[in-house]
Amino acid sequence: KTPSYFEQKKIGKIISQIDTLLSLQQRKAKQLKLLKKAMLQDLFTDKNVPKLRFNGFDANWIQCKLEKEALLTMGQSPSGSTYSDQPSTYILVQGNADLKNGWVKPRIWTTQITKLAKKGDIIITVRAPAGKVGRTNFDVVLGRGVASIQGNDFIFYLLSKMDMNKYWKKYAAGSTFESINSNDIKNTRVHVPNLPEQNRIANLFLRLDDLIRFQQNKLNNLQKNKQFLLQNMFI
Repeated sequence: KTPSYFEQKKIGKIISQIDTLLSLQQRKAKQLKLLKKAMLQDLFTDKNVPKLRFNGFDANWIQCKLEKEALLTMGQSPSGSTYSDQPSTYILVQGNADLKNGWVKPRIWTTQITKLAKKGDIIITVRAPAGKVGRTNFDVVLGRGVASIQGNDFIFYLLSKMDMNKYWKKYAAGSTFESINSNDIKNTRVHVPNLPEQNRIANLFLRLDDLIRFQQNKLNNLQKNKQFLLQNMFI
């Protein structure tokens, strides 16, 4: 079914305008994500001095084991008989499937506590794939595919950079099943600055993440608008 030529042109024009906005918004969101990747590479270091740093900070970074900067809790799976896919007593985090956009997304619940992570803790996957990180907005039970790390925002972004650089892949060399254990994590050597510089770096990435979420939400809304127009302007 087709309308008059004049109405076809009007409908085509508005859909074309939405497509142009979508293209521009996709580019903006992509550029912000690329900027974050570049900043992760330049603001963190495995040496005494990073490639890029804020004015007013000139002290050397100190190398230490990760366990000196953060408290680690390895997961332990509860009994399978306590699992439920309906909201229950405790949210269960088992692996990367329970993380979305850097946060725990409830998927499975349990009535048994084995190992517990508190709201605000960092979650790191320890089994295929190893090294993916997120945060939790809830108290959650930890399955054996994950561990929790009580650390500040600087540690979270440091771990994000390590995952981006495939740091943990070396522990899977020669193995058919990629995994890391508590000693791998605790004994990992990292370089850290003093606390004020840690906070300055972390605050930059928190703002970048806010911008990325904002632009991604605008992109999602434009996609919904286009879908609505396509559904309602054609018969």
